[in-house]
Amino acid sequence: MAVMAKTCTCRCHGRSSSPDTRATARQTIPMAYVRAAPKYGLSVEKGTDRVPDDGRYHFLVDDEIVMSTPVEALALAEMEEVKTTRQVRGRELLQREMAAFDVRSFRAANYANKQSRDQRKGGRGIGRR
Repeated sequence: MAVMAKTCTCRCHGRSSSPDTRATARQTIPMAYVRAAPKYGLSVEKGTDRVPDDGRYHFLVDDEIVMSTPVEALALAEMEEVKTTRQVRGRELLQREMAAFDVRSFRAANYANKQSRDQRKGGRGIGRR
């Protein structure tokens, strides 16, 4: 009784695949990674032309590498912290501008009220000579 050998036609056991081609299929393809906040000059990059291709995440502030780590979450947390500190300056400036605007509008409203009241009473109004 002769035993017939089964022939497999699937990809993994096919005749065209050799150990060399299977090994190359398992290799990781380097991918560029970029998370950026360009408004604040911040970015986390990996595998780009601006950072070394060493498989690490590089945190850049104003196009200069500040930190390098293999952990993505750590680099992103650092970026968020620096982003928050840079946002604080802008918020403080905005608050000062809004306060100055409120003062000007309050003064203008009071001036207009006084002038209209004086004119109703028969006076010249404020600011006339």
